[in-house]
Amino acid sequence: MPSSSNGIDSCAGNGNKKPARTGRPPISEELTALILRLAHENPTWGYTPVQGELQRLGHRVGPSTIRRTLSSARFTPAPRRSRSTPTWREFLRAQASGLLATDFSHIDTVTLRRLYVFHAMEIGTRTVYIVGVTAHATAARVTQLARNLLTDVGQRAADFRYLLRERDSKYTHAFHAVVTADGIEILKSAPQADTTLTQRAYTAPQSGAGPARPRRPC
Repeated sequence: MPSSSNGIDSCAGNGNKKPARTGRPPISEELTALILRLAHENPTWGYTPVQGELQRLGHRVGPSTIRRTLSSARFTPAPRRSRSTPTWREFLRAQASGLLATDFSHIDTVTLRRLYVFHAMEIGTRTVYIVGVTAHATAARVTQLARNLLTDVGQRAADFRYLLRERDSKYTHAFHAVVTADGIEILKSAPQADTTLTQRAYTAPQSGAGPARPRRPC
């Protein structure tokens, strides 16, 4: 029969053993600071846009980690942090008459060749411009398409304040220079919103606006 002292020693040994740590390790101070900076500089962003921007910068962080980080710093959820900042729909309604939305779509031919179609829409009138078609959406070609768009718009370019585009490396400083030379400011879509940029802008609620009308055939 084992002695009581052995039993006590055994229990004491188990009690002194530290439990194994569970869960994900804490994030670095640099990453914490980056999360807080993104939330501070973008008051309308929720956890998912912050996560998307972090992924674009090469950091894999889950939304629950972002939520805990912001909660620890006493950041409230995005809608409460920015009651004075308009929502996406509110912004489109307010700026519709001076907003152009641009995007690329692609079509595949019967010869298995992929073509890229650059199009734009006047959000206020829902007029669509089929600006050009190219097999290679290079930076130089996209810059030329910007010139084509401004030519199509003509003198009405002065009526537009913003051009909304997706986040993509093919939109270079040269593209920006062509657009901003006419006094139009470039707006980029939010992270993880690029795939729905055209859909959101093109379906924005407009009082009295009918379906989108092509300016010229594709």
